[in-house]
Amino acid sequence: MPKIYPLVLSIFTALLITGCSGGHTQTLYADMEEDEKPTDDTVLRVSDEYTAAFGGTVGDTLNPVLGSDNKWHVLYELMLTNGRPIPASIREIKVVDYDDTDRVLHTITEAEIISAGVDLAGRSRLEAHDPILVDGDAVLQPNESMALYIDMVIDSINDIPDAIVHKFFGSAATNPGSSFASDVEYLMVPRALNKNELPAAGSPVTGDSWVVINGCCDVVGAHRGSIQTISGQLWGSQRFAIDWMKIGDNGKFFEGDPADVTSWYNYGEPVFAVADGTVVEVLDELPDQPPGQLPDPNSITINTVDGNHVILDIGQGVYVFYAHLKLAQWALKRVIRFSWAI
Repeated sequence: MPKIYPLVLSIFTALLITGCSGGHTQTLYADMEEDEKPTDDTVLRVSDEYTAAFGGTVGDTLNPVLGSDNKWHVLYELMLTNGRPIPASIREIKVVDYDDTDRVLHTITEAEIISAGVDLAGRSRLEAHDPILVDGDAVLQPNESMALYIDMVIDSINDIPDAIVHKFFGSAATNPGSSFASDVEYLMVPRALNKNELPAAGSPVTGDSWVVINGCCDVVGAHRGSIQTISGQLWGSQRFAIDWMKIGDNGKFFEGDPADVTSWYNYGEPVFAVADGTVVEVLDELPDQPPGQLPDPNSITINTVDGNHVILDIGQGVYVFYAHLKLAQWALKRVIRFSWAI
């Protein structure tokens, strides 16, 4: 099964709708030859010191993407865990340039952490009354973990660093025998940025009256907050997911009974390949999903959670996932061109 990377599309032709090495000092990118620079899969080093809080990022690739605001966004989720029996308080976390730790790229304040706590248990359904935000705080209790949703904005592609690292400010245990928390400041979770140009993608639909909802990058919504535990890891495959919905002359997405899939204006509309690519997976055997609903949670599986779907490989490790498609009773696995309908 391929890994699903930044493009996850969905339509309701569908409905809604995706070991450390030796050394004790930080090695700078600037000191490395071009062919020596770590790849995304290489663990970068920071100076060795005792850190009560430890963590990582969700997923294995950080790709800057160009937004509609003509700025570059580095979106990811920072996972932090307190590994000591003393509470650790977070005052601030700064994302800094790995090669120049005085260069601050993004700051996460205590107030932002408190206001944006997210329940990783998720929601049983997609209806708005199911809460995702919780009453948060900036304290990591012993053995507690926290997910921070980060949208780092950089004005120019020339300002994107080769790698980033996180500077933790707060209070925590300072050694294995600590009986109380003390002020701490240290570097943690270095990550390389993949600055390779991503494949260009077009629209999966044609015609007028289409709108994009539940898109990037707010935590509140059906997608960004939907981190899942898969194969012993956390995955945020819906980070860039989009719902493509069609508006009728009545100003609504449907006419008649909203529980009837045929009442929705985008039902039965064709979807198109967003770029040249190869269809690598097709599921076309499930009943049409009512809008805003997932399958029965008692029978849901990884393969059926997003209903009938098509996965398109568009190259460079990028896959496009078309989710919640109408039952069409066809099979397809061949190279398709941009102008051909799926």
